[in-house]
Amino acid sequence: MKTLAFLLTIILSTGYASAQAVKVQSGDHDGFTRLVLEFGAPVEWTFGRTSDGYALHLPSSTQPYDLSAVYKLIQHDRLSAIWVDPETGNLHLGIGCPCYAMPFEFRPGVIVIDLRDGPPPKGSSFEQALDGTAQPELAAKALPHPQPRPSVQPDLSYDWLTASRSPDPAPKEIAVPLQNPDLLPMRDSILRQMSDGAARGTVEMAIPQGHKISESPTGPLRQIRIGEDIGFNPDTLTHPQSLTESGADCITDERLDMSSWGNDTPVAEQMAPATFGLMGEFDQPDPIAVKRAVQFYLYLGFGAEAAQLLKQMPTDDPDKDIWQTMARILDSRDGEAGPFQSMQSCDTAAALWAVLAQPEKGISGKPHLAAILRSFSGLPLHLRRHIGPILSEKFMAQGDTATVRAIRDAILRAPGDPGPDVRLMTAELAVASGDAESASKDLHALSQETGPTATKALVSYIDTLVKERKSADPKMATTLAAHLLENRGTALEAELQRARVLAIALGGDFDAAFTEVAQVPEAQATLWELLADLGSDDAVLTHAIAPDPKAPLAARRILAKRLNTFGLPDPALKWLPDIFADVAAASDDDRLLAAEIALRRHDAQTTLRLAAGLSGAEAATLRAKAQTQLGDLAAATGLFDALGDSASALQAARKAQEWQTVSENAEGAWQDAAALLAPTTPDIADAEAEGPLARTKRLLERSAADRATLASLLQDVPTEVRAEPATP
Repeated sequence: MKTLAFLLTIILSTGYASAQAVKVQSGDHDGFTRLVLEFGAPVEWTFGRTSDGYALHLPSSTQPYDLSAVYKLIQHDRLSAIWVDPETGNLHLGIGCPCYAMPFEFRPGVIVIDLRDGPPPKGSSFEQALDGTAQPELAAKALPHPQPRPSVQPDLSYDWLTASRSPDPAPKEIAVPLQNPDLLPMRDSILRQMSDGAARGTVEMAIPQGHKISESPTGPLRQIRIGEDIGFNPDTLTHPQSLTESGADCITDERLDMSSWGNDTPVAEQMAPATFGLMGEFDQPDPIAVKRAVQFYLYLGFGAEAAQLLKQMPTDDPDKDIWQTMARILDSRDGEAGPFQSMQSCDTAAALWAVLAQPEKGISGKPHLAAILRSFSGLPLHLRRHIGPILSEKFMAQGDTATVRAIRDAILRAPGDPGPDVRLMTAELAVASGDAESASKDLHALSQETGPTATKALVSYIDTLVKERKSADPKMATTLAAHLLENRGTALEAELQRARVLAIALGGDFDAAFTEVAQVPEAQATLWELLADLGSDDAVLTHAIAPDPKAPLAARRILAKRLNTFGLPDPALKWLPDIFADVAAASDDDRLLAAEIALRRHDAQTTLRLAAGLSGAEAATLRAKAQTQLGDLAAATGLFDALGDSASALQAARKAQEWQTVSENAEGAWQDAAALLAPTTPDIADAEAEGPLARTKRLLERSAADRATLASLLQDVPTEVRAEPATP
């Protein structure tokens, strides 16, 4: 039963197709006339020459032809006649020009016949008869032509002045009556537009002969109106062509309207119609089909496929260079900006592609941000997700986080997972916006995935750890080494080498990091920063004894301070800029640090010279310590007192042996010890009243007390002495 039903379906459909007339449609184009025959189902056909033109033969079709609309849109200059042979059923085309026919099957069931000007291509099979025999060339005017249309046309003009103001009450007879309803809308539109122009002052209304208008005593009242200034309504004007900064024409939005190069239907359904008919007769590419296929590939984001198609099927289309540049951008390949050169300031979609076409990460020139964001938002969602990370990377390099945020929002407003590239872009935006903690978690999660995005995420994760000065798992260096092997020769190779060296340092192995950095000079500056901030004392002593001029200034100051703290003022001084040649030109921070190092080197005079004129407690403390080294303990004590540093003032007083001051201000063992040396006035009367034994006993008791005071002092002195810098 199923087989019978299937056969009945075929029979009924065949009968319907046979009964359905084939309507022949036509149209004139520049250089050719086109005929389109729609059969409704695939047919077998042959095409060949006749004595007066061409014939189309369908051996298995009995459908009649509907020729009623053939000459509605075309003349008889190329197709002088068209008829159906009643015996054979062939469709005959009479040719009345030096031209030739080129048929092709647009799709199954649709045959197109082009009558093209000029001689036929050599070796064309369509220049032979249907039976394969040769035919003589067609004569240019061998066939009779129909009578030309009359050159004199009826006067269809309309003189609105004479029609409305003529003194003759009898209307003038014209070819087309004014009561024709087809002309009334046009007449009303013309009168309305002329009236509007007269009211705006852009149309001068003429006065018919024999008519006068009243005038004011001061002259004719012409173009008098109340309202806005005379001029055109800007809303009705055509916007001028957008220009580049150099005055060149910008590529229009119509030529870059990628959303019209495809639709939302499944790609599998679009692929066949979009790529059909690429090759024409004699294996020559069809320019229209090639254009359709290239634009469809670009719509899908298939840059490599579009470029390959343009290479295999050359075309003279004026937009060929535009497509090639767009294909390179979609495939993330570097190259020249091509036709988008200097178009980043255009108020069209050309600004978007001009920024994307720039090979460097940054953006040269001043881009038209409104046009870029408008054009980006108009792209299909899959292209926004594909191009967005590339575009945001360029603006991120400029520090323009606001534009990057707008790009992200244009992607994330659509539902669904935006993909790893967009998630990476969002995490990097969070890092740039100061939310490194949450971004670090997202980057670490992305780095655990597979694909090129995971590699980029791992590099960004290492950069985030560097920025936050956090240590890294030593295993990350091994993971980066594996990624490096997979990306040899790619654009990621240099980034992976740099990240690997920094990961080694973040893992604590500065010895290995400094060994590897010789092969990655771009990581050297960051490595010195990590050593200064995170390096152990052993690592600093191992690698920072000899200065490196490539180290950043902030790292050089930290390393100099650390070396000075280790008691190595001479190596520390070498890390500082040469400030001794021009002290006034040096920064306050460098002068303070150099003064501290000079004090450690027991160069008090240099310390005073470097700290002279500097304000703040740190500079005053250095000056006071320098005075202590110079032996001017009284001046040092006064400076410490001014700073409120009583401990340092007492220390200076002890060195100056001002025991009275020490005994009055110190506490504990130092106060008792200073009291022993403080000058006192002896009690002569008590001394004379005592006998020798009493005086001896008192001296022994006093000696024991003094011995106990000194013993207590000796217990406190070592700690206080070790805290003091060495003196010469």
